[in-house]
Amino acid sequence: MLEYPFFSEAAASRFLEVLEAHSVPYETESTDDGPACIRLDEDAISDEIADRLDSLYDELLESADFLGDETSLDKDLAGFEVALSDGTRVTVPIDTDIMKKLTSALSIEEIQSLLAAVANAVETRDTRPLCHFDQPTESP
Repeated sequence: MLEYPFFSEAAASRFLEVLEAHSVPYETESTDDGPACIRLDEDAISDEIADRLDSLYDELLESADFLGDETSLDKDLAGFEVALSDGTRVTVPIDTDIMKKLTSALSIEEIQSLLAAVANAVETRDTRPLCHFDQPTESP
């Protein structure tokens, strides 16, 4: 599942326009302020469309309207949603300066993969040293 969080209805609307133009199925999670998260089944879209969407999202991240109005900018919020093994979704708040650095170096998919790996290691309490990660884990 690909997840794209938004803090601005204008940025989310622009993203949704592209999804609809390419007939990409999606789900939205909304708040009173508008769309908060747009979710896509990555298996339902081509790599080409996924790359276009990542590029658009990166472009929107850099735009002034991504975070919304000045009150949103004053909040200085950024984060990613991570799915835990039991299906619970938690939001990981990330300092906006760190978010800008992350998104300038990594794609959204790479960041989500990183956070999923951290969540998995924490949930499973995987305490093996790094040199043992090429070996299968033992079942409890």
